[in-house]
Amino acid sequence: SILEGFRRLTKSLGLPPYKMHELRHANASLMLLNGTADKYAMERLGQSTPSMIKNVYQHTFRKEQEKVAESIDTAFQNMLKK
Repeated sequence: SILEGFRRLTKSLGLPPYKMHELRHANASLMLLNGTADKYAMERLGQSTPSMIKNVYQHTFRKEQEKVAESIDTAFQNMLKK
């Protein structure tokens, strides 16, 4: 089966065991992170609405969290300078 082949592949590469559903989450999150248009993400995941993708599959990434924090810090610093 595909799943068994995937398990053998990850084990041979020294990767932790992943479930197919976890890969679905990772795929959806990476598409959102990379700015993939909703229509293409929905098609790829077989979803009928973008809300499912954004509410269920979107995860946060440390690098993006750092960008948000830096952006907010800069905005506050700019406001205080005025």
